[in-house]
Amino acid sequence: MANFPNITQAEMAVVGAAVLFLFVGPVLLSWSDERRRRRAQRAAILAQSPHVPLVPGWAMPVSDTLAGEAKLPEAQRPYETDIPPGLDVSAAPPPVAEPASPPDSLPAQPPHTTPQTEGISTSGAPPLPDVELQPLSGAVQHRFQLDHLHRAQLPDWPPAVIRTDPERSRLREAVEHDAAPYAARVHAVTIGAPYPARSYCLGAADADASELRLSFLLFPVVWPVSQNQAVAQAVFRIDRLTGEIRGWVDALRPQELSDENRREIREAGGEA
Repeated sequence: MANFPNITQAEMAVVGAAVLFLFVGPVLLSWSDERRRRRAQRAAILAQSPHVPLVPGWAMPVSDTLAGEAKLPEAQRPYETDIPPGLDVSAAPPPVAEPASPPDSLPAQPPHTTPQTEGISTSGAPPLPDVELQPLSGAVQHRFQLDHLHRAQLPDWPPAVIRTDPERSRLREAVEHDAAPYAARVHAVTIGAPYPARSYCLGAADADASELRLSFLLFPVVWPVSQNQAVAQAVFRIDRLTGEIRGWVDALRPQELSDENRREIREAGGEA
């Protein structure tokens, strides 16, 4: 320390360089390596998780069922389920034997997930024709498929009368499960209706030993909040044995439309 005043500038520069080399240099190198490592980690995470754009109007598929306060007499009901107020099914065809290939039916063809039934051959089956469901009343003004509509979710749906009944809830879930193999064919069927539709939800789900029965409420708006906004329903019947799908469209008559129904139909590009 006695010689400290005698240290020259050159010696000070050498000492400073040694300090930078021994202490500061390793710290800077370590910091630079850490930044490069974090950049590499971020690049790897982005490569493993590609961006998925959101689709406008997308909604999680939900399980809905149809149940209304008013019920038709037993003899007029097409099957055991609740019918929304205003939708008339009294003209629904009775469950009797029909021609082998009616105009609103798909040809007999079991889905690929169902084991082949003895005596029914699926080899060389013709392609499915462009079948169209026809309305029970009213002229066809609009054509669409469920695949092209938004699947809506109504608040508190299905109604409490079904949600609080364990047996009816179990039956609905069983019907939805059994109908799953036919979903692609059902959603591809062309639906002819007197009013436009922009969304739908599953209304009724019922079945017996030989037939599955589904109906879908049709709304002229994308985001319905009430069952009363439905202006029609598409009814499907699926034969468990042959896989045949048939059905019809039950639409409200003009005098049954509410003012809100008429306004929403006009806004969807239709005529009330």
